[in-house]
Amino acid sequence: MEQAGAQRPFRIMQKRGVFVDAEDFQPVTATYPEHPISKNIPHVRNIQELKDKRAASYKNDVINKMHEFEKYA
Repeated sequence: MEQAGAQRPFRIMQKRGVFVDAEDFQPVTATYPEHPISKNIPHVRNIQELKDKRAASYKNDVINKMHEFEKYA
């Protein structure tokens, strides 16, 4: 780090124990712990898939309730 001297074209900083230049803060991200919910896998990939899944769930619920009603009627 010191070999560039005072005339170096970019700034060197130390953040969280890691030496970084002024443009590249990527090495600093390794010093933070992993977020607790970053390992969660979503049940759906997009909004349309979520809407389809909910619609299917509502239809199945109505069909199941209809069968329950027919048993007692």
